Amino acid sequence: MSNETQSPSSHKADWLLRTADAAAYLGVSASLLNKLRVLGGGPKYLRLGKAVRYSQDDLREWVLSQKYENTSQYP
Repeated sequence: MSNETQSPSSHKADWLLRTADAAAYLGVSASLLNKLRVLGGGPKYLRLGKAVRYSQDDLREWVLSQKYENTSQYP
């Protein structure tokens, strides 16, 4: 059965990652993402009720925003 014929409730949004999965995707710790949510400066995230989710597009965008040519460029 293809995704087109399934009802919306029969499959998960695979592009939304939990904190642990987003951390693994980025190669950082989940505690770092938790801290960045509080302090700011981290990737954009979604609140779905009490659940925190990250989109892969936002994670990629954040990674690309972390490029520097030398240490004097750090915020």
